[in-house]
Amino acid sequence: MAFYPWNRSVFNGMRVVFAGEEAIIRLMSVCPSHPFDELMQLPERDIRLATAALLFARDAYPDIEIPGYLARLDGLAERVERVAGRSPFERIAALRRVICDECGFAGNRDDYYDPRNSYLNEVLDRRRGIPISLSAVWLDVARALSYPLAGVNFPGHFLLRYEDASGPIFIDAFTGGEVLDADGLRERLCEGVGAGRTIPPQFLAAAGTKAVLMRMLNNLLGIYLQRCDWFSAEPVLARQTALCPDDADLWFRRGQVYLRLQQCPCAVACFERALELTGCHPGAVLVKRHLAAAKKQIAEVN
Repeated sequence: MAFYPWNRSVFNGMRVVFAGEEAIIRLMSVCPSHPFDELMQLPERDIRLATAALLFARDAYPDIEIPGYLARLDGLAERVERVAGRSPFERIAALRRVICDECGFAGNRDDYYDPRNSYLNEVLDRRRGIPISLSAVWLDVARALSYPLAGVNFPGHFLLRYEDASGPIFIDAFTGGEVLDADGLRERLCEGVGAGRTIPPQFLAAAGTKAVLMRMLNNLLGIYLQRCDWFSAEPVLARQTALCPDDADLWFRRGQVYLRLQQCPCAVACFERALELTGCHPGAVLVKRHLAAAKKQIAEVN
């Protein structure tokens, strides 16, 4: 379990202010009542990536009509089917032609860290995104056509892989569906990983639906934490704890965000859950310290 440095200074200069009961209920979504949280209870094979991505987008865009966006994706699949051949490269070319050339989906190089790039409804509306959100479009279209396309949790740059009898074919949705050879893959390794070295097999493994969703949410969380936008970060962490309810670090970070939002009772609940999960792990000492401080602040207010 890894704890991040920014967590340690969360109490500095903080004054606890309690909102009303409705605000606390709004913030504390520990129980799986959110539609996304309920969907995560299903077997992974039964979860449609696009549906899940649109459900977590409702935290930021509560009025979006999910069926309409799903219908758009189904329409893209119908267009691909009309022009696709039977070989893997013909199918990839058809996906590229419809999604990139005809519909204009492309990487947002001008404002890469705009959070809209990580919300599927915005990606479908604006036709701009980052590697993982553009890949989500490709993955959903391929799913409708039963193409063996999967995501790849490649470090620093999400990719796609088409399973072919002769070996996987790697695709970059961010660069217009470019098919990548070994050199292209090495070029995309982030500097911290070590560009130019042999690529470990785990970097190229297929990622399941929940892993893709977690990475999409991680991208959003990173943006909101960088901006100190705690209110926007809270539902992202709520969705992440629904994805991985036994991840102590997620509960700990969620507690930290509740403290930033000055919701100490919610923070206590999250720290207590993190403590249940840490057991004898050395990180439990840090959790206990923050739990005690949160309880102390509640006592001082009362």
